[in-house]
Amino acid sequence: MDVPEEEPHRSWTSTPTRQLCASMHMDAGLRNAVLELFLGERHRAWGPNYGADSTAVIRHAWWARRWQRIRDTALGLVLLAMVVTLVSRWWVHGRLVAVGATMAWIAVAVVVRRFMRRKALTVGNAVTWYRRQKESWRQLILLCAAVTVAALALTGYGLWQAVGRREAMVAGMAAGVVLIIGILDAAVVVARARRALTGRPGRDGKLPPRAQAPPLPARLARRLADLYDTPEPPQTSENALARVVTYDFGARRDTFLENTFVGSGSVIDQFQFDIDVARGRTTADGSKKKPKPVDLVSLHRALEGVALTDALPGSWVGYRTYLDGHGLQTVPDCWLPLERMLAGLTDPTATRRTYQCYQVPVVNWDERIILTLFLRADLTGDNLMLHIDTLILPLMSFGGSSVIHRLPADWWTHGTAAVRLGSTRVWRAAVRGLLWLPSDLYRLTQRLSAAWFTNYQIRHNKPVGRGAAYSIREKLAEGVIMVHPNAVQDINRTIAFLMQALRNGLADYLKSRNIDTSSLEDDIRTVIHRQQNKIGELHSKNVVFGKGKAGDKSPDKEEPKTDQEK
Repeated sequence: MDVPEEEPHRSWTSTPTRQLCASMHMDAGLRNAVLELFLGERHRAWGPNYGADSTAVIRHAWWARRWQRIRDTALGLVLLAMVVTLVSRWWVHGRLVAVGATMAWIAVAVVVRRFMRRKALTVGNAVTWYRRQKESWRQLILLCAAVTVAALALTGYGLWQAVGRREAMVAGMAAGVVLIIGILDAAVVVARARRALTGRPGRDGKLPPRAQAPPLPARLARRLADLYDTPEPPQTSENALARVVTYDFGARRDTFLENTFVGSGSVIDQFQFDIDVARGRTTADGSKKKPKPVDLVSLHRALEGVALTDALPGSWVGYRTYLDGHGLQTVPDCWLPLERMLAGLTDPTATRRTYQCYQVPVVNWDERIILTLFLRADLTGDNLMLHIDTLILPLMSFGGSSVIHRLPADWWTHGTAAVRLGSTRVWRAAVRGLLWLPSDLYRLTQRLSAAWFTNYQIRHNKPVGRGAAYSIREKLAEGVIMVHPNAVQDINRTIAFLMQALRNGLADYLKSRNIDTSSLEDDIRTVIHRQQNKIGELHSKNVVFGKGKAGDKSPDKEEPKTDQEK
């Protein structure tokens, strides 16, 4: 079916988009995780990244990996040429044994260092352990240490004899070339990250990050097009399209979140309104009007647009269907005609629910914090029940080797940062340069074996998880404080506006159906107060976004009573 054409959207240049694109160049671990999710989970639906441009992120990730492969190939060739040259000379002069012993000692040192790091051991701990031993064991330890020092001395002497003037020249030239490659690599990587984060004044500063990276190869471009992770268009006509989100609740719950709203974050609160539609509205003369029948579709359509205002830039109101992907044979279409989706409001099933969504970026935070209100109405007899879930997508966390928050602001700082990063990180990259092809082949083998196993399960009619467990934004928000201290007032302001707008729209519809709305004002005021208390509770407890922590309802610790209170 036809999907909505992409038009320039505010998410193309939002802060999350720029941060993610810059991180693709600076953080290899995050880049590999994004590409593995993009390339290795083809049997699953893609979790939508609201407020971020997935096309830009994947383009920058692929661009950064391609540049890394070029760098690693160059480093690998330089080191390979150096090793071949030195080994051939040492073989001719009979010095290969001493060099091999030196490499063995280096390997032992690396293993011991990793063991000490894993066990959190220090030199002080080792000295304390030595002092606690018996005298006989101390003498044995000293003897072993003396033998080790003697062996190191002999190995060092042999290496000194093996490394002559020509060998030193070859090693020095290789080290110089590696250092130059490292500095050039750091300069290019920092420039691309800086351009993605802040733009380049006078040239492409106004271009969105997706236009700064080259297009993907044809095969990957088709895969990217199949994701359909585009901003949702306004649903102002019956011919509009609405998004279908396929979720894997089991994987999502095991990961860190316990809701089906993939991409929207964690639930702040859940509440409902109960309205007696058989109770007529009281007129000015005290008489009661006869209520008119309530239609669920017309009720939801009447509530559309109540949150669309210039006071909340970027707000979107529409419909989404959330579908359980467990047991599906194929990944369903990501978009449905709106008229078909609206029919799901009246006939929900256990695995398929349609919701009216109010998605609003928190004011002053440029898509970095997004609130989403999911509304669904059910009519049982004369009881109209409105179910409402409020979710928050908090700030993302960029840890590890990412330095996007410290990128240089001028060319002088850019140059010094390139020298510093290039001269310190290139040596580890040079070692990996010899192994990048085997590591890539290993990852490809893992991906192909996983795909084969999935296809095997599909052919034998075994259940396969088709839904998405999380989005990139949700995964990066894991462990982050849900309510940033500086955002408390902005979040409360946004929630209060949403609830008041919802009250106005609901009251207007109920009045048009001659239904009593006298208790609606108090209910909305109670809900707003409850939501603000919940935000304050999450803030005071420093509740973080993640498994077993988001939505924490544990009571606050009671302060000990004073003697007077007792």
